[in-house]
Amino acid sequence: MERGDEKAAVRGFLPPPFCIFRIEVIIAMKAVKKMDERKRAIQELGLKKRETLDAITTLQGEVGGSLLKRNLGESHAPDADALAEREDVPEAVRNAKNAAEYLKLLKDIADTEALILKIEEDTARLKAVEEDIAVKEKIGKDYSRELSSNFTALGELIFNDPDFSAVVSAYEKQADDIVNKIRSLENQLEEIEIRADGNVFHRLGRNAKGLALRSFLNKNQENLQRIYRTVGEKYVLSSTREPSSNPDVEDLFEQIQEKRHAFQEVSAELAELRSERRKIGDVLGAEGNPVKRTGALEKHIVLDRHQILSVFAAFGAVVSDPVEAESFTDLLSVEDTEIITKINEEKDAVRNLETRIESLKASLAIDDEKAEIEKLNKAIGEQRQRIRNAERAIEEFSGQIAQSEKKIEELSLLL
Repeated sequence: MERGDEKAAVRGFLPPPFCIFRIEVIIAMKAVKKMDERKRAIQELGLKKRETLDAITTLQGEVGGSLLKRNLGESHAPDADALAEREDVPEAVRNAKNAAEYLKLLKDIADTEALILKIEEDTARLKAVEEDIAVKEKIGKDYSRELSSNFTALGELIFNDPDFSAVVSAYEKQADDIVNKIRSLENQLEEIEIRADGNVFHRLGRNAKGLALRSFLNKNQENLQRIYRTVGEKYVLSSTREPSSNPDVEDLFEQIQEKRHAFQEVSAELAELRSERRKIGDVLGAEGNPVKRTGALEKHIVLDRHQILSVFAAFGAVVSDPVEAESFTDLLSVEDTEIITKINEEKDAVRNLETRIESLKASLAIDDEKAEIEKLNKAIGEQRQRIRNAERAIEEFSGQIAQSEKKIEELSLLL
């Protein structure tokens, strides 16, 4: 058999290069799939471990909370700060750091709730005070308006009573001038109303003039009322006032005095209410908006209650610890003992999960090392092939050198 035929026969028994590559790819894919399955298994076991640890924390919180609430109560007590001196609390609980933390949080919650209650009370009182102020202000305005009307009526009575000529002498000329103006304006208005005929332009002119006259008339009437009111006020407030023989004056004077007294009482009450409103407002405003502050305090209570759950869990971890359990044996109820048994079972489950996780991680690490070894072996093979190629090249170069040296010797003989 010729040499070419032998090579063809050998090639017939060897798989083609493409087939070899495909086999290697399939093997690599299977290895990656196996590795992915183990990584997924590690993730699932890790999730199961976290769930089990959460269950352990919950169970520890139950047994820890049960013990603390049974022995220390569920609300802040006045003597809570003197825990070390409380003989009604078992020594194992009394000496526990978590017990002091629990009582501290209860006190903080109680203090915060008291602050919220105070803010709510102050807010409610402020609203009530503002409502009272609004009522008193209306009453005060009504009294003020009635007094102004009474002072005016009294002043008019005094002006029309000859016995008070000395009292009104200082205002008499001014009042007479205003009265004359009022009569003049009333006469002019009467004349305008009588002359109702004429064309549209005349009527428009009369209407405009009538409006102006009425405005002047109202202003003068107000001025006259103001004079009457001034006279009435001075008469009432005069320290030298003597009883009048006019029964209408005396009766109106008594009414004014009663209203003045009532107005003074309302004014005093208003002053007290405004002072109280200012004080409450200062207290509420000192720490910012009351609504926002109440919201912040409520959030603080929520955080404290979360911290209490953490304290329960921490104490439950101590109670369920085999090293510490003996100190609390006499304090445990049947339910507590059952929970601790469950905690230990869950801890065993965690250890089993950790063993399986570590085993899978070790398997992955071994595969990683094997892959690294294979990679390095491949690199070594490549380097060896390069060495062989280099050696063949050296042999070829050496042969060429030898031939060149022989040729030089031959050519040297011709010199």
